[in-house]
Amino acid sequence: MPALSAAEVRIAVALWRLLAEGEPVPVGALADRLGDAAGDVTAAVDGVLAGSCQRDERGDIVAFWGLALPQLASPHQLAVHGRVLGAWCAPDTLWLPRVLDATVAVTSPLHGTDETISLVVGPDGLRDISVDGAVVSFVRPVGTTVGEAVPAILSSNCHHQMFFASAAARPPLGAHRAARRHSRVRRRAGRGRCAAVHRHRPGSGPAAPVTELLGEDER
Repeated sequence: MPALSAAEVRIAVALWRLLAEGEPVPVGALADRLGDAAGDVTAAVDGVLAGSCQRDERGDIVAFWGLALPQLASPHQLAVHGRVLGAWCAPDTLWLPRVLDATVAVTSPLHGTDETISLVVGPDGLRDISVDGAVVSFVRPVGTTVGEAVPAILSSNCHHQMFFASAAARPPLGAHRAARRHSRVRRRAGRGRCAAVHRHRPGSGPAAPVTELLGEDER
């Protein structure tokens, strides 16, 4: 994701949270949720956020950086407030709960096996995991540019980021891609390569956000 201004962060977080309600998001509905001018929100969505969005035939947003409605098939399943959504890659399942400010049940394949891993991740981090000692792989984006279509991002980077049952089960660093790294799931839950996390003070409404910018995952 490209670097975002504070205003763009606010739009991005509102978009994630609207998508988590389980329906395609018209840009007008996003502007209404924020209480912002439709033109300002449209400019952001069609500009710096454009390469991170996938739209349906009506132009409504069905996927946005890391989170997707069921229309965009994903092996990484998220149950959010009773709705089943998809994550773009395994690491996304670990930071999305913090952005959504929700407790999320995750089911994802364990690479190289016929088994799955189940996790419960809250805004404050990991709460339960079915495979203790599991690791997750990260790939630093290579060759992606702002405006690149979501399917290209998925195939070039996201499909190489996955869960493994243990450190011993992971491939050697550099396998498949030179920029691959691995980390313990327990250590990574709650952190993410998203650009920002947005939290509201109780009763504050959209006009008084508390925004916390996060760094890169690959540290």
